[in-house]
Amino acid sequence: MSSTPAPRRRTALQQWRNRIPGILMGGPAVAVFLAMFVIPMILAAVLSFTDWNGYSLNFTFVGWDNYIKAFRSPRSIQAAIFTGIIAVVGTILCNAIGLAIAALISGPGRSNTILRTVFFYPYVISALIIGFLWSAMLSPTGAVNGLLSTLASRPCRSSRTRPSPRRA
Repeated sequence: MSSTPAPRRRTALQQWRNRIPGILMGGPAVAVFLAMFVIPMILAAVLSFTDWNGYSLNFTFVGWDNYIKAFRSPRSIQAAIFTGIIAVVGTILCNAIGLAIAALISGPGRSNTILRTVFFYPYVISALIIGFLWSAMLSPTGAVNGLLSTLASRPCRSSRTRPSPRRA
């Protein structure tokens, strides 16, 4: 039997160094998520317990009174029931219509081929346009390279401008 050496344990400093790229790349996304979703949601929850009218700088804490008024109001109850009906009926109708159309155009035939093209064209064309835009922006003469050239005062080489390796 041959014995394998025990794996070396990483030090805490090495573990943090390995995490730095992830933190640097994920940090902006987390900051945007916090600024655009979490903080406004917390502020909305806190303000829902006040009598703030949305315009003035003055407000007082009223506790659960806003919620009690909302759930006792017949108009709020009607709005909640109407919203529920729209959500349920809309979901069922959208799925039923989509399934029916998919069943109709799934068979062979010239008209089905034309209908499939008409239905999928918006999805395909938008992805194609996005691909062309990114290709144009990231090309050697594109906007990104132009901006980086201006900032770095020399052009940046991309994978397209690198010379191919020489073969022996």
